[in-house]
Amino acid sequence: AEVQSRVAYRNAESEEAQALIAGGLENVRWDLLSDAAKGPKVWMSLAHKMGPQALRMNINTLMRHGVFSVLDRSESARQAGNTKQVVNTKMAEYVADRIADESEIRRSKQFPYQFFTAYLNVHEDVPQTIKPALHKAAEIACGNVPKLTGPVVIGLDTSGSMSSAVTGDRGPWATSKMRCIDVAA
Repeated sequence: AEVQSRVAYRNAESEEAQALIAGGLENVRWDLLSDAAKGPKVWMSLAHKMGPQALRMNINTLMRHGVFSVLDRSESARQAGNTKQVVNTKMAEYVADRIADESEIRRSKQFPYQFFTAYLNVHEDVPQTIKPALHKAAEIACGNVPKLTGPVVIGLDTSGSMSSAVTGDRGPWATSKMRCIDVAA
């Protein structure tokens, strides 16, 4: 039945049908469905399947696929003939709440720099509720840093090489904004 549902998902002709099928696929990872997603409604279903780490890593992807925006269907917009997109506050709050959920952060054992990296890389069009959630998550994640016993002195190398991207230079689109010194700190 699960395989038939996945085949039906891939063959679905409409975004609505695909979103309905995706919502019912309980034991299928979201990333096995993303390559065939037909639109924002499907991506909203996939966002609900993502774990906290996947949500953190795919904030910009969700934005690009329209998860955080909906068509303004208010009476005033209809009268003005306006078809602008407005923030989908329900999805923005869902993602922000999941990202900053203390129990999920503790369980996932993510470190503060991972949230800091996401914070640095969030696109300017991502709803404003997301950045404070990443900040809160980074604070909570400080509790995931292992405790060291005894007197410990930590010194950071501040030489010029520590200002390099943690990924190394991989060209304008693949080089990380996160520097070695940021991760060390």
